[in-house]
Amino acid sequence: MIHFACPSCRTAYKVGDEFAGRTTKCRQCGQPLQVPAVATSALVPIQVVVPQPAPPTSQHPPAGVNGGQLVRSAAAVPVKVLEPVTIKEQNVDCPLCAQAMRCSEAHLTEWLECARCRGELIVLACERTWRVFPRSPKQYHVKASARLLHWPSQCACCFGAADTTARISHVRYKGSKAEERAWEVPYCQGCLDHGLAMENAQRFPEPSRAKRILADIGLKLKSNCVGLMTAAGYDGWNGSVQYFRFLSERYTLAFIEANRSKIVM
Repeated sequence: MIHFACPSCRTAYKVGDEFAGRTTKCRQCGQPLQVPAVATSALVPIQVVVPQPAPPTSQHPPAGVNGGQLVRSAAAVPVKVLEPVTIKEQNVDCPLCAQAMRCSEAHLTEWLECARCRGELIVLACERTWRVFPRSPKQYHVKASARLLHWPSQCACCFGAADTTARISHVRYKGSKAEERAWEVPYCQGCLDHGLAMENAQRFPEPSRAKRILADIGLKLKSNCVGLMTAAGYDGWNGSVQYFRFLSERYTLAFIEANRSKIVM
């Protein structure tokens, strides 16, 4: 079997080897497609400890299109349109090393390990596709020398319009005295909700409860969300220099632009 996905909307398909090289179009978005000549069986799978789901038990599939799998009819009519598969398997890329991997429904909400880079990953079913997030995402660190800073009006996670804020703070102890500094970071309510929900998921030791929270987070994620956790953090200060970290490269660049004269290189 050949497994592939539409490069535009990521709708997954699987076809027989005899359809290799044929040209058609995606039923979901109309994007022209060409069935690849090489099956995706060459992809390195994620190493998991959960069992694979049982295959369909039907022994008499109808001719034509059967559950997203193309089969030849008795008249051998040329295939012109591919039917989208109800997502039970999908190709995903490791966000750390770009390794292509094949995932099934059994992998969803499970912490997995990439076979190439050994990074810890989690696969979530989002609105129209599956997305992979690392346990330790890439962060952008920024230093700014100021007590008053300008924050971009976009959400720190999805970079959409912000409609609320989240407080980030750092406490420093000197003897018995504690000093705290805090900042209000713009967010949209949806991104703030899934960030707080992820923090809750990490606090629950019961796997079943954590998996339910993670599944709900996946449904809340937008396509441009940069991560599961809250996307900004404050690591403290040294004199007038403030130390921040962000998950979004776009928001980091916007923050630097808004405070250009105050950035410490």
